Amino acid sequence: MAEMVLVASLAASIAAGGCSMSSEDGVRVMEEYISAAGFLKPAAGTAAAEGSLAARVAARSSEGGFESGLRLLGREVSRMAEIIEAGGTPDSGWVSGVAAVAGSLSLPPEIARSFEGLQAAGGDGAKTAVALSGIAAAISDWLDRCPDPMERFEAILAAGESESPDAALAAYRLFKVDRCSVNRAACLSALRKMGAEQAGRASADGILDPEEVVRIEALRTIRRLRLGECLPAVSATFESTTETVEVRRECAKALAEIGDMGSVPALIDALSEKEDDSIRIQALAALRRITSCDFGLRKPLWKKWLESQSKGGGK
Repeated sequence: MAEMVLVASLAASIAAGGCSMSSEDGVRVMEEYISAAGFLKPAAGTAAAEGSLAARVAARSSEGGFESGLRLLGREVSRMAEIIEAGGTPDSGWVSGVAAVAGSLSLPPEIARSFEGLQAAGGDGAKTAVALSGIAAAISDWLDRCPDPMERFEAILAAGESESPDAALAAYRLFKVDRCSVNRAACLSALRKMGAEQAGRASADGILDPEEVVRIEALRTIRRLRLGECLPAVSATFESTTETVEVRRECAKALAEIGDMGSVPALIDALSEKEDDSIRIQALAALRRITSCDFGLRKPLWKKWLESQSKGGGK
């Protein structure tokens, strides 16, 4: 719930001051970040050798975000440059690992260009040290300009005001790569507001997100856009014994809007006195909406009615 409060406070603070970005600027900021997030994935037709620096950078990126991977790379090349400048010779596998990064990972263009100096050094110690320092500087400069989470959040809000297909695509792509859960939730909200075709795919993934704030926003999107294709995922989440009350309550609301009779048995089961009261009340509201019947919270009557329906009886 703390993250939901954070989403609301961020939105309120930006709305109060007026979003400083246009929708076009918002898309630009998101695309820059998304482009850099490609660093997470090996370039086509290449692979980092197991145990090499390239592999370690890729692993760090996957675990902690591409900024984390870049910082690791920056530290490594800076150490190499210092060793060479002090008259030492870095391990050959260490150097080849840096060279492998250029070929095996999809780096931001500015950083990729900085590797040209390393290739041109041709093994010359002094030139190699200069080239390595250049790579470290390029990484540092890029990280300084990388949009921070708050700037990305503002960009998402700005893009959400647009009906442009580019804005919808940018929001969907950012949802897939942003490691900030508040921003992933904001992307879902933007896609919902735009009524974008990507909303269904994003919501289906969002239900499985490890963070509650994202799962709740995905379910709200499913409910408001009546995304029937997400019914199996919503039903499974509603029936989960490990899911939070808040998420299951949103599931019940989504099931009511989708209106599929197949969800009735699970909703009836949720009327059990062992359930949280808010779940029971929301399940009852969904049952009323879907069936146009009302037996209150009396689970046996609902079960009897369901049995009569399966036998072909009337209401």
